[in-house]
Amino acid sequence: MLEERVSPEGIDTSGFDDGSERLGDEVCWVSFADDDGFLGVAVVAAADITAAVAECWRLGINPGGEALGFMLSGEAVPEEYRNRLLTAEECDTLNGAGVLV
Repeated sequence: MLEERVSPEGIDTSGFDDGSERLGDEVCWVSFADDDGFLGVAVVAAADITAAVAECWRLGINPGGEALGFMLSGEAVPEEYRNRLLTAEECDTLNGAGVLV
């Protein structure tokens, strides 16, 4: 796993290539946390964790903090859980469905 710290000032997402045309059906699971704990998870199409964090900024769903992510098969994550910030309960639902196993 790769951890990235990224601020909105540090990324210019205009004309950003998220790599989705080269991915096939892969998505990146990005978990956000700060010193106070869990901030949410986003599942987005991206070539890697750096591109995924930038995509979260572009979509307006990056809550800040530190980001930790990993790649998943997009088949494992239903569309209704993508491109938005997920709650801990929604993550538990996905995990119970075997997404992270």
